[in-house]
Amino acid sequence: MNEGDCFVLDDVTTVYTWFGKDCSAFEKYEANRAAHKMADSRHGQTHVVQDVGEDNEEFWELLGGRGTIKEASEVKDDKMPDEEQTK
Repeated sequence: MNEGDCFVLDDVTTVYTWFGKDCSAFEKYEANRAAHKMADSRHGQTHVVQDVGEDNEEFWELLGGRGTIKEASEVKDDKMPDEEQTK
């Protein structure tokens, strides 16, 4: 994870979004859109938790614990996933 991006984590009953402090409004929009699309496809069986904070124990446990989050400048985006890869 890094501060320049957004991330979506799906554990079937909950879809989480996490926003790095330096991510763009476009990235936030797309992460939220993807999360809600996943939840909507499950017809009310899944809910979305937006913009997870440090205090969301369930989210961090699913990731194996809270580790170091890299600064945006430490990461280079070589290739963006296409829509098929985000399904």
